[in-house]
Amino acid sequence: MEKLILIIVLSLNYLISAQINEPSAYQKSTIINNLDSTTRYKKLNAILDVYDMYVPEAIPKIETDIFKQQQDIAHWYLICLDKYNSPNFNNIAHRYIDTIANLNYVFEPENINEQKADAIAMLIKKGDYSRVGFLFEYIDMLKPAVASTPFNVLNLIVENVPEYSEQAKAEFRRIALNSNDDYYAPMSLLFLVDYYGEELIPDLVYIIYNSQLSQMKSIAYDELEKQNYSDMETITKYLFLNEKDYKLKWINNLITKYATPSNYKFIQDNYQNIIVPEWLPAYREYFQQTKLSNPLYPPSFNNLFEQFDYFINLCDSLFNYTWLGDLTFSNELKNILTIAKTNLQNGDSLACRVQVKEFQDLVDNVYKDSLNTDPRFVTIEGWKFLYWNAQYILDRLPEP
Repeated sequence: MEKLILIIVLSLNYLISAQINEPSAYQKSTIINNLDSTTRYKKLNAILDVYDMYVPEAIPKIETDIFKQQQDIAHWYLICLDKYNSPNFNNIAHRYIDTIANLNYVFEPENINEQKADAIAMLIKKGDYSRVGFLFEYIDMLKPAVASTPFNVLNLIVENVPEYSEQAKAEFRRIALNSNDDYYAPMSLLFLVDYYGEELIPDLVYIIYNSQLSQMKSIAYDELEKQNYSDMETITKYLFLNEKDYKLKWINNLITKYATPSNYKFIQDNYQNIIVPEWLPAYREYFQQTKLSNPLYPPSFNNLFEQFDYFINLCDSLFNYTWLGDLTFSNELKNILTIAKTNLQNGDSLACRVQVKEFQDLVDNVYKDSLNTDPRFVTIEGWKFLYWNAQYILDRLPEP
């Protein structure tokens, strides 16, 4: 039994060492000795091995010798101290920031600023915000480009450093509103919408109409929708006409969320002209399937009387779109709805229900009677609006 336990313990130790890439004792000794090498590539390889493998025994030597190194190797020393959570990291990092320019010269001045920024970012991730001011100096040096190292800690500054939070927010906004970088711009916008929400609505609208990145427009659109922005229908139509990507998203929203006869007609009149020709068959099939499968319920109203007024006017709209014919048939349908509304006003909801059901059956029969030679007809678009509006009312009336 004791042997079995010993085997298990040794196996676990092996697995843990393998998982953290721990070299043998001999390899560790070689790596640490090579940190003293006078050959640059051996010393550089040694510190990279300390970073890539698990060599905590090297930390005392790194702490002692960091300021004897050339600038680039010294920076790797600092990165290793950060990785191994050296208790002396913060003090060494502050000294490194102040003295890197005096170390053996390797970097150009602009690269020295990058190394300082990286050291400050490491400090920030450990909760030390005392050097944040330099990051904004560095950001200003690199404008209009994005300073990638400060960017990665801007969120922490917004959340933890009140005196610099507005500057960090402003940098996020600058990138989101002006940059065409397909990483930094979306990441900036995602942080802003998560953190500032409704306050960001004007910026989101600006992005819809001005950004060159499709992903940015999609993110802005989703957030505006979440904020119940009042002009979503107009924005959806604009994107449908002008944005080459996410076409299915705009089409689907126009024929489900904003499913008015005018929007259906808008898509019908435009989609074949703005889709890349080789994609058109797939979009046409999608549009046809959606027309057949999705119920089209009406907008929300305060009461059924308003619903009836909308329904009666709907018959005129569908007739004008030639989704319903002829005029006599359209007037017949409106007359049935008028009687149903009068019944409801008189308190006779059952009689109202009978009229609405008669309307629904008539629409359904004319739509299905394709062999009928009289002038009456209902297209699939007309049927969906009339049939489902009738069903919406029926669902809200008592059954006999």
